[in-house]
Amino acid sequence: MFAGAAFTDQADIKVDADVVDTLVSLGVIEGFEDGSFQPNATVTRAQMAKMIYVLRTGNSDASAYNDDKTSFTDIGSHWARGYIKYCQSLGIIAGKSNTIFAPNASVTAQEAAKMLLVTLGYDPAKAGLTGTNWASKTNALADENGLLEDVNTSFTTACPRQYAAQLIYNAIDTPTVVWRDDAYTNVTLLGDDNKTVGEKYMGLNTAEGVIESVSKDDGKTTYNMTLTNVSKKNGTEFVAPKNSNDKYYADVYFTKVAKDYTSLKNVKVKVLYKGTDKVYGVFALSEDNTTLSGVLGNFKQDGSKLKYNDVKYSVAAADKSMVKIDNGSTNKLTGNQTIDQWVKAEKNGLAKAFDTKAISNDGTSKINLLDVQSFAVAQVTYVGKDYINVSKKADDALATYTISKLEDDEAVYPSDLKKDDYVAVTAKANVPEEKYGVTKLETVTGKITSTKNSGDDDYKVQIDGTWYELAMASMNKEIKLNDTATVVVKDGYIVFVDDNKASSSDIALVIEVAKTSGVGSKYEADMLFADGSRKTVELNDNPGANFWNPAELSTEANAFLASYEISNGKYKLTKMSAKGTTPGVPSGYDEYEAVAFTKDNSGKITGGNTVDSNKMTAGNTVKYISTDAVVYVRYKSGSDTKYRVTTGTDMRNWSKNSVFASQALAKESNGYNYANVVFADMAAGLPGGSGVTYAYIFGSSSTRENDTDYIVYEAWNGTKDIDLKVEGTTVKYSEGAVVEYTVDSEGVATLTDVATKDNWTKVGAITGYDYNADKMDGTISIKAQGDNKATDYEIDTDDDAYVLFIDTDDGSGAQGVVQKAGDVAGKDTYMANAAVKNLGNGKVIIVVDSTNELKTSLFTSTDLSAGIAK
Repeated sequence: MFAGAAFTDQADIKVDADVVDTLVSLGVIEGFEDGSFQPNATVTRAQMAKMIYVLRTGNSDASAYNDDKTSFTDIGSHWARGYIKYCQSLGIIAGKSNTIFAPNASVTAQEAAKMLLVTLGYDPAKAGLTGTNWASKTNALADENGLLEDVNTSFTTACPRQYAAQLIYNAIDTPTVVWRDDAYTNVTLLGDDNKTVGEKYMGLNTAEGVIESVSKDDGKTTYNMTLTNVSKKNGTEFVAPKNSNDKYYADVYFTKVAKDYTSLKNVKVKVLYKGTDKVYGVFALSEDNTTLSGVLGNFKQDGSKLKYNDVKYSVAAADKSMVKIDNGSTNKLTGNQTIDQWVKAEKNGLAKAFDTKAISNDGTSKINLLDVQSFAVAQVTYVGKDYINVSKKADDALATYTISKLEDDEAVYPSDLKKDDYVAVTAKANVPEEKYGVTKLETVTGKITSTKNSGDDDYKVQIDGTWYELAMASMNKEIKLNDTATVVVKDGYIVFVDDNKASSSDIALVIEVAKTSGVGSKYEADMLFADGSRKTVELNDNPGANFWNPAELSTEANAFLASYEISNGKYKLTKMSAKGTTPGVPSGYDEYEAVAFTKDNSGKITGGNTVDSNKMTAGNTVKYISTDAVVYVRYKSGSDTKYRVTTGTDMRNWSKNSVFASQALAKESNGYNYANVVFADMAAGLPGGSGVTYAYIFGSSSTRENDTDYIVYEAWNGTKDIDLKVEGTTVKYSEGAVVEYTVDSEGVATLTDVATKDNWTKVGAITGYDYNADKMDGTISIKAQGDNKATDYEIDTDDDAYVLFIDTDDGSGAQGVVQKAGDVAGKDTYMANAAVKNLGNGKVIIVVDSTNELKTSLFTSTDLSAGIAK
């Protein structure tokens, strides 16, 4: 039997488990009485002699050779004398001298390799394995015959047991050699491989083919395995008989297999065996296989190829390809559909989380098989003595499930399952025991802090810093930004939403209060909470003393801050008022102050508040702003009125030109009242930041977060790449535009036009300059088509004048230098290399191409290919 997994020090064995398992099952190597293998203990010369004896003869008793003659004088009564004498008689081993063998000395990997080369059939003298150059010749021949594969140890020091095992393991499957035509060869006269060491000396057979199925014997620990598409047996390639259409040897059915080789299903392998009920090893043939393992969502179509982990793989033709669902025999490909096309069509919904293998097993390196294993999401409702009850929550059209009570004799499930656990239930055909496979799924609970939406079926959420993709598009209606949710996860995909509950602080903005009509009418409030969520809630129509009476109603124009309590799902509101009045300020706060503004018919603003030097400028009692304040903002976006929640840090940096009416709830600290909750009703749009910067636009994309659409512009601000997120759905700027921008603490930008295509002052050539890049000041002269002479532009950052260096052809920002324009090839004209926008009052923006060749089509519709006249 395979014993490798039973060793107490299995974790210390670095070679593949099959190496040790195979040699133990063949009796070539043994463990120790204490259950250990001791992989890093070194092998003695005597132990190596015994292992080679077993390899050559197939048995472990060498007592028949104990009394044979030998020149060695130090092995007289040694336990290994029979093994040593046998190997000496065949020239496999040599002594340290003619009389000294040193049986207890450590053997080196080099010495072990020499012994194995002689076992392969090399004559020591003829092959150069003796004399002063034996070591280098051993190295060369061992490498040539593949003996050194995965032998990751020093070749000239004592050989650890695990690497001695690796050397022997490699030798078992290596063809033997014979001397023919003055050279060694490992093929027959017919061109087939010679028998391997295992075949020639141990009576082992080999078969190469694809594992079609693996099933477990009922009530036993052994397995049955079917090998199909058998292309080679004992080293001989299949040759079809005359008038036969056969392509392979007959399938081979193995029984009593000691290991579960399910992981190699559909992979081309070599099986090492004596009889079909005595399998010693199964090895994947790396040169014939490509296996990509993941979930279906990891794969995608890229042109006519299949892409996985950013690597593209060719796919086989439709008539040579197959897609299997749950190991079924029906090919899911239709018509002339190829695997990459099937992936594009079917990679949606829960199927994105299905375990999937893309396999090439025909030696062409083209993916010819997609092995997909479906599952259903279920929740455990009861755990009995010999069964579990489950409630199905989700499955997929590719494979539907009818499951409820799963008994021991029809399902394999973890012993530690508990009620309410979520599980994945997979088809019986996917499990060696031929029972439903039940595995526990992970649940994640946390606040959704960010979202990404690249399409209806590509919605992602971030919970506690980790991104998850929603398997089903419908889920994005169940969980949104700032929700606190419990989700069921498999391989990075949310496969079910368990719970969805929003969180809030104690103060909210009441936008509007109204009474519903009809029978059973009630009072409802439109409210914005500190976490950014906006909800319509039902109000208690008889809240009691000191609470705001909803019968007063309130229009959107009169939005107000309020504290709230929830009882039986209904809200009670307390409206803010100045300290010393009724109802006053809520417990825990020290002051409340409101500042209004008026707007006449011409749009002129009188009064209101602004921010300057990190504090509000109007009002008497509340001016300072706490950095962690919750700030509710109402603003105009076109003709729409919109709301958002930001922070005190963001508000402290607002432009002093942004006017707003304010309601501020404050706490006292060190003699000053610091606003902790603010309602800022902007006179116009979103407030800009106090720091203004310029950026060059490369392109844009769209996203949706918290029910708000955004355009995200990819840009360069002169020092780094940035993303500018702007609320809305209309793309206003294309590549080549320059904007002035500010960004608030939540990453939302306010953009102002600087220059767009056909709106530049000049697009032309730099004809001269006196510019200091370090100080960013000086003079740059630019001449455009039709100009009689160049125009001088003074650059001084104190006047908001900037130079942006861009590789306009590559579409990337750069750290460049001002250069005089080059000549157009074959012409006496300048090649355009710059665009300038004169904003007046000393404000000048110049875009200079870092490669000295401006892509003029981004800046002007005028054809400048002929150049600028000198």
